[in-house]
Amino acid sequence: MNKNYMTALILALIALTLIVFFVFLLAGAVKDGELTLTNKTNKLEVFKDSTQLKYDFNAGEIDSINVDLLSESFVITESDDNKIHVKFEEEAFSKMPDISVKNKTLFITSEKSNILNVGSHHDARICIELPKNSSFQQVNAELKSGSIKVSDIELRAEQVSLKSHSGSIKVESVTCEDLTAKSLSGQVKIESLVAKDADCSSLSGSIKIENLIADNFIADSKSGSIEITAEKLGKTAKITAISGSVKLALPKNADFSLTCSSTSGSLKSDFGKLKKGVTFKNKGGKADISIKTTSGSVKVSAI
Repeated sequence: MNKNYMTALILALIALTLIVFFVFLLAGAVKDGELTLTNKTNKLEVFKDSTQLKYDFNAGEIDSINVDLLSESFVITESDDNKIHVKFEEEAFSKMPDISVKNKTLFITSEKSNILNVGSHHDARICIELPKNSSFQQVNAELKSGSIKVSDIELRAEQVSLKSHSGSIKVESVTCEDLTAKSLSGQVKIESLVAKDADCSSLSGSIKIENLIADNFIADSKSGSIEITAEKLGKTAKITAISGSVKLALPKNADFSLTCSSTSGSLKSDFGKLKKGVTFKNKGGKADISIKTTSGSVKVSAI
């Protein structure tokens, strides 16, 4: 018997043995149409007639969240119990993102080429459900290409950082000491924001903040409008738009000083006449507000 034939026969037997082994392994994992896998700390389930994968954590296990994704969309919302749930809601992954907990920090990280259809990143959706009234030290999420949405929950943390290189950021409610919300190409929209320090920016997209309460606030849009409704500005507010209009709404009795400049655009205010580069004071001038546009109008209204 020739040497090449013997080598081929041995390789074929090895391959057959491996196939039989994996068939028995799979048969042991599948029961009544359900596939159940386990890791060292949590149970990963693929429910019958569903594409949803889920990890469950007790609230006390996690005090920080760190998310680093590629082309998925990312959602934070409220859970219906006292647990933290991580859900993957579409059959869009060739390789599942890595999930781990270290020093009470939940890490979710995507590896390269883990999306089956890269051109349709909205199909890959990752959702974290948090208990009502829960609070964290840090919530950090950074996406290379995908949207970030926080809905049906008030996100509470000492530090919140939401960044998307190509996608929108939409938050219904956030209370924190320090907020960073940055999109390179997409809208930044926050419906309710309470923070000591807040920095919101978009390289190519509009910024809209409603019900703002902040000691120190920064809004910066290179190409897009900025619209802010502030309930209270404590110390400083710096608003800059290169190509876009700025609208700022303040309470009628707001205590502030305002300096505006616009290279090409009008300046209007319900509080009094504005002049480029001249500081306008309302009441004692407590909050220091600066608005600067290169190509766009400025409107400061009283509410």
